[in-house]
Amino acid sequence: MDDLGQSICVLRKSKGLTQEKLADSAQINLRTLQRIEKGHTNPHGETLKRISDALEVPMDELMEHRPKSNMGYIKAMHFSTLTFVVLPLGNIILPLILWLVRKNNVKHIDFYAKNLLNFQITWTIVFAFPYVWFIINRFFDFSISTSNTYLSPWTVLITYVLSLYMLNIIYVLVVAITLKDRMKNHFPIALRFIR
Repeated sequence: MDDLGQSICVLRKSKGLTQEKLADSAQINLRTLQRIEKGHTNPHGETLKRISDALEVPMDELMEHRPKSNMGYIKAMHFSTLTFVVLPLGNIILPLILWLVRKNNVKHIDFYAKNLLNFQITWTIVFAFPYVWFIINRFFDFSISTSNTYLSPWTVLITYVLSLYMLNIIYVLVVAITLKDRMKNHFPIALRFIR
């Protein structure tokens, strides 16, 4: 979706119009409007004027509603995942809220938010594994024993949890600090829960 198509889509939704209603009001083909909103085509002067009239906004204002690049906001969304240290599931809830609040106003936020949230959901699932193991171990006593040492379930659990905490903190900090507007997926190992 290009900037103009995104702008038209944002204004249409903000006025509570469906694509069908806007196409009828603008007296253009529905398929044409869909192609414009997806960025597959650019509207000609007359088509753009009809759309702006149907949306009841001047053409200049239509151009101003385009999503703007705001890497500072995207970086803040990445930093917000660190709330998991004090708030369970904060690594998913806060970035999700930040994404949804500015979904139509920040350029490329969908791309970055989906990759970040997929990583955080994957991390949370992996993080939960030792707790399941710990509960099972309490019932069946699967202690790991070697010739010289005895690893209690508590030792394994604490080591695993601390390792995952440090991995998430360091990885997110490095990504957030080095983030550039290049649409690069910095979280390739994540499962794709959000597409």
